[in-house]
Amino acid sequence: MSVYWGLHLGVSPKSSPVIRDDWTMSSTSVLTDGQWDRIQPLLPSSAGCRGRPFRDDRRVVEGMIYRYQHDLAWRDLPAEFGPWQTVWKRENRYRSDGTWGRIFTELLGGPEPLWPSG
Repeated sequence: MSVYWGLHLGVSPKSSPVIRDDWTMSSTSVLTDGQWDRIQPLLPSSAGCRGRPFRDDRRVVEGMIYRYQHDLAWRDLPAEFGPWQTVWKRENRYRSDGTWGRIFTELLGGPEPLWPSG
C-alpha cells in the first residue's frame, strides 16, 4: 500500500489535512463526521473473528491515516489512536481482505468525491 492513499481522503503526506469551514477537527482528528459516515458502513465486522471484538473503528482508521499522513513509524503513532499494535494489525487485515479496495472503489465512484478537486 502506498503512503499516498491518504490523498483519497483529503489529506496529503507530511502535511495537515485540507481544512474547510464545515470541518471540526482536533489536532489528531483526521476525518470529518461526513467522511466517517461514508467509510464506516464499508468496514468489516469483527463478528465471527477470534479474539476481542473490534472497538472504536473510527479511532483506529484515523490512526492509519494519520500515520501515513505524517510518515511515522508505527511505534510513533500518538496514543490518542490506541495501541499502535492494534492499528497496525487492523491495517494489515484491511489490506489483505480487500477492505481498502472496497473503500476506494466506493469513494472514487460515489456521488460526490471525499476530497476536494483541483
